[in-house]
Amino acid sequence: MTQVQYFEWLIKVEELITAAIDGCHPRDWKEDLISSAWLKSLRDTLPTVSIQGFGSPFAVAWDAYKANGILEQQHGDIAVLVELRFANKKFLRGVAFLEAKRSYKKGYRALKWRQLEKLSTGISNHRLLLYDYQPISFNEWMVAFHTPWHPWLLRNTRAIAAPTIHALSFRSKTRKLHTLGVPLGIQMCTRYLCGLDLDYSSTLVHDVERGVLGGIRFLLVVSVSLVDGVEPTLQRWRINNQHYGVLVDLVNRS
Repeated sequence: MTQVQYFEWLIKVEELITAAIDGCHPRDWKEDLISSAWLKSLRDTLPTVSIQGFGSPFAVAWDAYKANGILEQQHGDIAVLVELRFANKKFLRGVAFLEAKRSYKKGYRALKWRQLEKLSTGISNHRLLLYDYQPISFNEWMVAFHTPWHPWLLRNTRAIAAPTIHALSFRSKTRKLHTLGVPLGIQMCTRYLCGLDLDYSSTLVHDVERGVLGGIRFLLVVSVSLVDGVEPTLQRWRINNQHYGVLVDLVNRS
């Protein structure tokens, strides 16, 4: 298992995401190709990591899948299943949903407010995931980020995760939407993997695991061990292989 310091890990995750998104423009500038690229990069580069140097040590394992076929309902392009393992074999499971939108020359013209309203109905902490081929500076996203020790770490990003309810209230399709969220790497590492911004409905988690909840194109499955010396494992997840298949490289590298 790879061992890294906490801030080194944050930087590495964000760099992998940014590089993967950069590699998709201009030829492969489509939401599915972009999502596939950064998910595959995280899975292949950092499949299991032990993180030190910020509070109690913890360890992370993750894997990514692509949905087979079209599912029924819609909640978002990407689902993130997170299992937190505590001492005495106790655990907690939650799920998060992200709806991905790519940028155009003048912003995010493909946004549809009715679609976002439908996607976020009945889902806690639904997020809009904004991909941009232009660098997103920390001056844009720091508006929504209150922890003071990150600006020197991340100067630019290519993906912002913003609360969908905030975007619905803001009602803009311009790049001003960036001010509502934080970089995807920060959302993943300091929020989802810490048990924040997840929906803990056991029915919802089980439905995603079984592949009966729809609109999901990609699935990221995560195990976080908060017990020192205990490695995270994904074997407890029962992912339905009839609905989720192996995530392969969809981006044209030629």
